[in-house]
Amino acid sequence: MLPEDARTRDEASAEMPVPPEIEFDDPDDAPAVVSHSAFMRPGRISGTALPFGLHLSNGVYGTAGSLHIMSGGAYIFTMLVISLFVTYCEAWAIEQFIDLPLTAILLSIGGVVDGHAAMTWDSVLSMLPFVNFILILRLSQLSGYHAAEHKVVSAIEHFGRLDYDQVVEMPRVHPRCGTVLLFGLIPAMLVAVPLWVSGTPEGYLAAVLVAVVGWRYRYHTGFFVQNQFTTKPPTEHQLRTGIAAGEKLLRLWRADPHKQVPWLRMLWVRGVPQLLGGLFVAASVFEWVFARLHIWLDF
Repeated sequence: MLPEDARTRDEASAEMPVPPEIEFDDPDDAPAVVSHSAFMRPGRISGTALPFGLHLSNGVYGTAGSLHIMSGGAYIFTMLVISLFVTYCEAWAIEQFIDLPLTAILLSIGGVVDGHAAMTWDSVLSMLPFVNFILILRLSQLSGYHAAEHKVVSAIEHFGRLDYDQVVEMPRVHPRCGTVLLFGLIPAMLVAVPLWVSGTPEGYLAAVLVAVVGWRYRYHTGFFVQNQFTTKPPTEHQLRTGIAAGEKLLRLWRADPHKQVPWLRMLWVRGVPQLLGGLFVAASVFEWVFARLHIWLDF
């Protein structure tokens, strides 16, 4: 005979609803099937990788402070600035071998390229900053915390609890990562738009083809980019930091699982305004420094 607590758990489990299946545009896009215990999670969990940890939230409870989340936005902007500088250096290096004013085009200070060369180099110069950005992201510690975030969220969704040995075995990719949506739109934004504005029939056709194919295969592309660029195997410290954040979220949720907040408060708890605020502060500081750089270099 089963112990009383075991029978109680079995009876309770029999009454609990089966979570709805995730629907994808194509069955091939679907990730591994989520365990039947996924309903034990505290709502839809979002995560943000930060320079010294991560932020997990279900919209009602969050795990990181506002300043820490803002530091993530500043960190991302700094990597973006570095990627733009690397792009300029690459454009300058290519200029030494071809007779095209790529650096002037990149800085939008002059230079006109016509015909097929315009289509090609506009697309290349549009893609280079982002390619450099994800390469720099891969080298940074942010990608390790990003992987830890995915593993922790997947473990909560599968098991409703966090055990180190189980979390380690979770995949580094996640179907709800913003990378999937981003790489469904990036081909249109960075490749299709320059092709379209070229004004040629070939450009129109290529733009439509790139946009449609990019969106159709967003899961394939998003999973590949997550696995190869935006995440890397987390260190033990990064993984345990992620587990601590996950345990904090579960602890807060279990204390009051029925708590509700207004949608504006939900955005704040998920860290969206703080992340954007960090981007804005970093951009303002960079603009202030850049505006005075020529004065400092005179001395």
